[in-house]
Amino acid sequence: PVHRTAAMFSRFGNIVSAIQAALVPSRTPLDEFKHAWQSVTDFVMLANTEDRELIVENTDIPIHLTAMIELLEEEEKEYENAGPCMEHLLRANILKTAVSLGNGDYPAGMMKAVLQ
Repeated sequence: PVHRTAAMFSRFGNIVSAIQAALVPSRTPLDEFKHAWQSVTDFVMLANTEDRELIVENTDIPIHLTAMIELLEEEEKEYENAGPCMEHLLRANILKTAVSLGNGDYPAGMMKAVLQ
């Protein structure tokens, strides 16, 4: 039951994101980067740590992490030095937080998702 609640929350979040995308003017790459990371951290914070059946691959976490990497790769092509997404990654200690999430490996598979 708890697993279903987390999955339902994830789907609801996707619906809200889709509606926002349709109604709100396009976001900057930095906005997209921040949104992707916020989606990861929101999901982990709202997930029930007692739900051992919850697996990262059954969530949108890999999609958001991949989006972040793609944004950083695109930014690298445009900027000689660090661009806004890379600066945010460093200033907001995202790498440190990602490592902490990976070390906890919750939801199951988080370590693998972070290392990829």
